[in-house]
Amino acid sequence: MKLQKGDIIDIIAPASSCPEAEFLKALEFIESWGLVPRYNGDIMNPKKYLAQTDSFRLEDLKRSLYASDSKAVWCLRGGYGCLRLIENMKSWKAPKHKKLFIGLSDISVLHNFLIEKWDWKPVHGPLFFRLGSKVPAKEKKYLKGLIFQKQKTLSYGKLKALNLPAQRNKDIKGRIVGGNLCSIASLLGSSVGFQAKNKILLLEEIGERGYAVDHLLTQLRNAGVFTRVKAIVFGDFTGGDEVDGKNYVNYALKKFAEETTIPCFKGLKTGHGKLQLPVPLNTSAVIACSEGRELRVSAKCY
Repeated sequence: MKLQKGDIIDIIAPASSCPEAEFLKALEFIESWGLVPRYNGDIMNPKKYLAQTDSFRLEDLKRSLYASDSKAVWCLRGGYGCLRLIENMKSWKAPKHKKLFIGLSDISVLHNFLIEKWDWKPVHGPLFFRLGSKVPAKEKKYLKGLIFQKQKTLSYGKLKALNLPAQRNKDIKGRIVGGNLCSIASLLGSSVGFQAKNKILLLEEIGERGYAVDHLLTQLRNAGVFTRVKAIVFGDFTGGDEVDGKNYVNYALKKFAEETTIPCFKGLKTGHGKLQLPVPLNTSAVIACSEGRELRVSAKCY
């Protein structure tokens, strides 16, 4: 199964909202690809820092996941809100058909549920509202490749080794999981939790200062999340300047890498940066260390 022109994509806002002008432009963009966006008319009724009430967002999420006439679900924006829904999803059974599910940032909470509970392959990719702005050509190419299944494998170029274990020439293979660092840390103690054993772990973040990144990584380490992880790949870590304008985020990442025996890499252009390449999660991936540490991920995500 793959998406074709005329297929319905459900647009939902399980976290925060966005300006209406951006939303309307994003609708025009997806329609230009021949797809049919569908959304609840009350989706743009924000409640302070949330897109809508918890009950509305939960029911809209459920409707989109179980709808038999749509093939994809695209999340409007991240921010915050998904963690408020996750405990109410425990009894949900997997639909008969898997769907393409796209989002990042706070949406990492939902990605993890779909992976752990339903064995889906959600996409850590651009949020829907972003389509209302100028999307880089490379990002469009990767999105089309995923949505219309034009490619079997996506190559993200060469990564940079951050520690000695990452400098070895042995290829690293495994399913890739992860997403937003803060959102993943927030899952600790929840009924879903977070598992990365025998996986390649992707982490990215926005707006967290160096000490906060250190804090979050230490929290995950102390909780045993990094036990038997095959490799850690850092995506974009944007922002995080100190009051005096200095930035210690890269220092925190390097310090973490030097203190662990897990191969750590950076250079994957995904997250909240200028180029937000989509990465299919829960799919097979390889870091080809024998070929310059190139990351390749299976594009088969639904």
